[in-house]
Amino acid sequence: MTCGHEFAAWELACPQCHALVHSEQLAVLSNRAQQFETDEDFASARETWAKALALLPHESTQAEWVRTHLYRLKLADLLFCCTQMPATQIDKLLSLWALNRAGGDVHFTDHSELYSTIDSIPLGDVPWQSFNISYHGEVPNENPPPWMQKQFDVWFLDPHLLVLNQLANPNFKDSIDYSPKQVYNQLGRCEWSDFMTGDWSWDQAVYFSL
Repeated sequence: MTCGHEFAAWELACPQCHALVHSEQLAVLSNRAQQFETDEDFASARETWAKALALLPHESTQAEWVRTHLYRLKLADLLFCCTQMPATQIDKLLSLWALNRAGGDVHFTDHSELYSTIDSIPLGDVPWQSFNISYHGEVPNENPPPWMQKQFDVWFLDPHLLVLNQLANPNFKDSIDYSPKQVYNQLGRCEWSDFMTGDWSWDQAVYFSL
């Protein structure tokens, strides 16, 4: 909703009151992008945010926020999902980035901030759980490996609840095999490619059908 002032068709905001011309469409795109993030469909989320960015004046605070958010999503996907870079290497990369930017915004100061951004994305109601493990076997008298004397935190999500959430998520409706299968190549040899092509899945189905 603008003040009624006339402006060119190509303008994205009213030059008089600065109201966004496509405010209603932007609200729809924003809600859709956030829902994609909730559903862990980050590719669609980035695509939707990009559509919203095209409807915003380049110098507006809203456009700057969307650019920053898109950048964070892409960087998090690269470091955490694509390369699975260790935390120490992430810190080194961000440190070098900060030096190159000469005081400019680097979006993430260290791996903790990156992980916090990822963790802030809603992923349903499955809580994180953890336990500690350590080595209790025989330790060499001289120069034992460091891992033998350390305690490690293991974090996990309840697999049962995760599977339930996947089954309830419409984004997976065409990507899940709901029954085991046996796959053979042209030579008649069995091929295994995923959980449902494994012997255990097949044996369980046969066992429960008897």
